[in-house]
Amino acid sequence: QTNRVLVLNTANEKKAGGEWDGGILTLEEGFARRSNLVQALNCTDPRTPAVQTYYPLPQTGAVYSPSVVVFREGFKGGYTIWGDDEWKVVSVVSAPPVRRPKTDETGMKYSFDEEKNLQRDKMKSILRVAALNGHTNLVLGGFGSCGPEGSGSGVYRNPVRDVCLLWKELLESEEFVGWFANIVFALAGDSGGSWATEDKDCAKEFNAFFG
Repeated sequence: QTNRVLVLNTANEKKAGGEWDGGILTLEEGFARRSNLVQALNCTDPRTPAVQTYYPLPQTGAVYSPSVVVFREGFKGGYTIWGDDEWKVVSVVSAPPVRRPKTDETGMKYSFDEEKNLQRDKMKSILRVAALNGHTNLVLGGFGSCGPEGSGSGVYRNPVRDVCLLWKELLESEEFVGWFANIVFALAGDSGGSWATEDKDCAKEFNAFFG
């Protein structure tokens, strides 16, 4: 086991860091601008020289980056570089959620079992990466259901209530129950702007399931 925190990166399936070098403000792009995440995602395993890139990511695949260095503030802090003693090292698992599934009239549930099951399999891969690499402290998230990634006008538009349900089902399943010591859901609740209402709805749903 390792005490290093494992952070979930809701990843663009086609490009490391997504549009991090442009003006996009989703979580992955913000994370990439604050760290060496892009370099880590583009660094393949020397033990498998035939693999030159992990992209495009497989449907239920994930990339494990054991050491990602966060060294600067985010958007609100003007990306100011921290002092050397403030740099943080985390492990990261990067995986893409289902992109814009069909939802019911409430926007809280999947319309099709196929898309819900695919999202479940993706989330299961994330937890398996965590367990296989000995991580017991996790920072998870809405995984395509909150803030600039979520329902409404977001990038991925997964229904937050069903995403909460899937996390809960998996974490309480025989495969994972009792494995993880600490889990935090980071939901981008202070992102402000046009995402404020959706962030509040997202936090409300996660609190109902995990609060």
